[in-house]
Amino acid sequence: YVRGNSGALQADFDVPRYFERAPAWLRENVVLGNAATDMKWLYIGTAGSGSETHVDTNLTSAWLWVAAGEKEWVCAHGGDHELLTSGSGSRAFGYKDDDDDGGAPLPDLFARDLFEAWPHARSARLYRGVQRAGDVCYNPSRCVHAVRNLGGPAGVVTSLTHNFVDASNLADVAADATRSINEELLPMARSLKPRSFLKSLAKSLRIEREALVAALVELPQLLSDERLEEVVA
Repeated sequence: YVRGNSGALQADFDVPRYFERAPAWLRENVVLGNAATDMKWLYIGTAGSGSETHVDTNLTSAWLWVAAGEKEWVCAHGGDHELLTSGSGSRAFGYKDDDDDGGAPLPDLFARDLFEAWPHARSARLYRGVQRAGDVCYNPSRCVHAVRNLGGPAGVVTSLTHNFVDASNLADVAADATRSINEELLPMARSLKPRSFLKSLAKSLRIEREALVAALVELPQLLSDERLEEVVA
């Protein structure tokens, strides 16, 4: 992670203005904006490494800039999200395979036998491309995709990526947050005492308990008419 207190590394780049349009209260919100973990990553990988088929976490959108080397992408149309993720459980919402809830694996978009192993993928609108040094790739919410490094200087690919929330994906992110609250947070809250629940959740989000309480108190107003007008303005 490139976190908020990473000093010179954090100051070494500027977020492209196209992806920094949300008001501060939204992009810094620990429930929707995931500011608690500052969703910026620096990737350094050798040829052949990459990311298996996935959906970006919490149905956020993302941009990725390549500093050196080349990456190959396979991306599905966002309208085919349900087609490709049906039966995959939490993977459909961007959760990692190590959080396995019994759902089926997502199709391997780089597999040579993709359409034989996952026949339903034949109906998906798939796009392939190569991203080179200096290029920025944008992945909208619900875009099922896979990436692999093709190589670069000394065989290493270096890139920077950032997940974000703005007017283009707020409805999807809010729907996922609602699902997470109903299916995960509320059952946990019912099984624990209030103090234990807040302590556990604050530790998970890596924020102070006071900041978490303030965010939870504000939650009912997060999507008020006034706030939504500010987001789309």
